[in-house]
Amino acid sequence: MEAKFSPELNALISAAQNKNELRKAAAMMFQLYSELVSAGFNEGQALYIIISTLNGGKSND
Repeated sequence: MEAKFSPELNALISAAQNKNELRKAAAMMFQLYSELVSAGFNEGQALYIIISTLNGGKSND
């Protein structure tokens, strides 16, 4: 039998799961940023690459 939770508890569970996923994504972005800087890109270039990646490669320039 599957447990049924209130909508409020389900929302809290979902938020906790999303928070964990956001932390993982942020850690991966920081790792990529660090690797780009280590590879010779300056900080601005590395940040631009990260932001472009988040935008799906589309630039608003």
